[in-house]
Amino acid sequence: MSFWGSDASLEVSFQVEFDALRKLGAGSGDVEAEMLSVFDANREVILQAARTAYSRHRTSYHRLTAASF
Repeated sequence: MSFWGSDASLEVSFQVEFDALRKLGAGSGDVEAEMLSVFDANREVILQAARTAYSRHRTSYHRLTAASF
């Protein structure tokens, strides 16, 4: 699952792995509605992990894994 953020005029892409979403509360399936629900329910946690990743390495792409949470 992907989302985008920005830092001034720089667009930053983030990708959250399915294993990371499962760790946050999804079942064992990769059903799209289930993954979206977990993403929505954990939005602040995901955004904080994204902030942390971006603050470590100010690049335009970050992949959030289960270890990110």
